[in-house]
Amino acid sequence: RDAQHRRDRALCVGDVRARRARMPVNRSRFLGLGIALALADSSVVTLALPDIIKRFHLEIAEVAWVLTLYNLGLALAAVPAAYAARGRPVLAFGAGTVVFAAASLVCGFAPGYGWLLAGRGIQAVGGALLICAALERAAAGFQRNLKAHGANAVGTFSCSKSTNEVNFLAQKLARVAFGTNNIDSCNRT
Repeated sequence: RDAQHRRDRALCVGDVRARRARMPVNRSRFLGLGIALALADSSVVTLALPDIIKRFHLEIAEVAWVLTLYNLGLALAAVPAAYAARGRPVLAFGAGTVVFAAASLVCGFAPGYGWLLAGRGIQAVGGALLICAALERAAAGFQRNLKAHGANAVGTFSCSKSTNEVNFLAQKLARVAFGTNNIDSCNRT
């Protein structure tokens, strides 16, 4: 009877623990999504440039700073963000995500061009923190995988459309840096 009660409770929609047990969370998807959003933001804003020009009555030289400021801020904040993410990458990822999202809201509802530029600068800092923390987590997972399963748990894949030099470098990276001979290429016939 107790076992039946537990099964019934597990099937209950309101039981959060039962749902979590049935649906494991893949955290690497969140890391990948965060990196994709932060890196794609520079390109995506290009689509909004005509609307920004009309809304704020700007010249092309002025609106170029919307893109330039983000890319410059991302580059300048990368080293301090990487240093901050080394100790606590989970906290840094969360903080970077919150800062990036808040700055995105500021950009979306900016009443003036100055607000838009300020939002883009803050967005770049959040994006740098988010990217560096995600890469730190990915590197830690990669090292854990190597320690747990050895070098043969890793492999590389090279492309036939690449030059011989690029394929050689991919093979050299796999053998020297990763310590594995698991190398494959799509140029087999």
